[in-house]
Amino acid sequence: MTTKEHRLSIRVDQKTYNLLQTQAARRGESMSRVARRILQNNLQSEAAVDSQEVLLSVVRTAIAKELRRSENRLASISSKAAISAAATENLMVYMLKIMNEPNFKAIRGECRKRGVAYVREPLEQIMQAYGEHKERGDDN
Repeated sequence: MTTKEHRLSIRVDQKTYNLLQTQAARRGESMSRVARRILQNNLQSEAAVDSQEVLLSVVRTAIAKELRRSENRLASISSKAAISAAATENLMVYMLKIMNEPNFKAIRGECRKRGVAYVREPLEQIMQAYGEHKERGDDN
């Protein structure tokens, strides 16, 4: 099966012409054949790059969508944790009030300070503290 070939006339500068002529002589081919091969290879490379850019865009969009899902899930979990923490604090204040604790505001403030210090501790330090309790056999 033969393919229909179209005629294409182009102009090139002297340097390009000399390079093409040298390449053809080195390979023992006509300048037309060398030019066709170079043109085909270059067009295939450019088509691959264009396809790669499209694929990259699709992959980035898919990754962004997945990250958004994870971010939304983490935001939901954080929101629930904040609500639980606020409910716990309110319950603690309520318990101190009904126990007639005269200094419940100071106790609440001190507990909040300790809570902030706990949150700021590096995770490794917290895990190490829990690991030490496990090694000693403590349940608390």
